[in-house]
Amino acid sequence: MNISSAQFSPNRKVLLFGKDANPTLFLQQKHLLDSATEGIKERDIKVEIIEITDAAVKKYQVDASKFTFILVGKDGGEKYRCNKLLSIQQLFGLVDAMPMRNAEMRRKLK
Repeated sequence: MNISSAQFSPNRKVLLFGKDANPTLFLQQKHLLDSATEGIKERDIKVEIIEITDAAVKKYQVDASKFTFILVGKDGGEKYRCNKLLSIQQLFGLVDAMPMRNAEMRRKLK
């Protein structure tokens, strides 16, 4: 699913939904992300908190009654989605396995 209207973005995105639906899980995920700012910056990840509205439910196809985590690549495509806590190691593993990220890491080694 292509989520972004723009073809390529300078950032990957983590979209968080369900601040009110599951505040405990939402706050745990936000805390994990906030504690890994260096790795998030290195991987060009922008964290966005999305309010549940009818438009957001339709656009992102999320369940308004659940916490949802969506990872979007620089190409605007959805790369991962879950309704549970995602560890920083899992997030970085997903991102580091992306072809565009591999190219970025190779360029940094030169």
